[in-house]
Amino acid sequence: MSVSHANILNDEELNALLDHVSHGPSPVVDRVKVLLSFRAGLRAQEIAGLNWQRNVLGPTGQFRTQRMLTPGEGKRRAKTWDAPILFIGSNIGKYGRERDIPLHSQLQKALTDLLDLRTGKVPPRDADEVLLVERLNNTSLVIPPGRNGASEEVGARANAMAVWFKRLYRSVNYKLCSSHSGRRTFITHSARVANLHGCSLVDVQVLAGHAHLNTTQRYVGLSDKQAKMVEAMGRGYA
Repeated sequence: MSVSHANILNDEELNALLDHVSHGPSPVVDRVKVLLSFRAGLRAQEIAGLNWQRNVLGPTGQFRTQRMLTPGEGKRRAKTWDAPILFIGSNIGKYGRERDIPLHSQLQKALTDLLDLRTGKVPPRDADEVLLVERLNNTSLVIPPGRNGASEEVGARANAMAVWFKRLYRSVNYKLCSSHSGRRTFITHSARVANLHGCSLVDVQVLAGHAHLNTTQRYVGLSDKQAKMVEAMGRGYA
């Protein structure tokens, strides 16, 4: 399905989607899939190919981090801090483009829950999770192959991931949604709040892994709040 036809979800719809997968056969894994799409803007092939050691964890087994700078303002001094990130490598990024994506707290929690299950820090709750732990421990991929031992080849897994999202949206009766919906939602919401955090559409372009800004612009959906935006422009200038 083309980018222009992949619907964007609002927060209420996303929460309903997360609630739906929480009652499915693999809630811990499926929650990570959804949040990788909506909170990191990953493509199907990037979700399918994400590897714990290469893309998520650092040498010590903790989340990868990137040193960030918070500029000083007034009497407040500038400070640096380490932000957890996902590294999208050339092996799974489109056209081999690499990028770092700061981890949304909701996604970080979901990945932590999955890692805790994988490492035995949290015991499996039922027979389904016992089988899931076996699959998790037989692969370095974040999203393990299916029970039928599906191929770990990225292309085949990417197609399977796109089909999974299509079936998920169909099960909750979300029309015109595809594996691009989470990515479009991430890019659109990022573009709308960018200026509130000292960022621009160029920052969104980098997070999306686009070579050209006009590609990012095509992902951004129109808002229904244009009238409010125009009205706000006159405030404080009378």
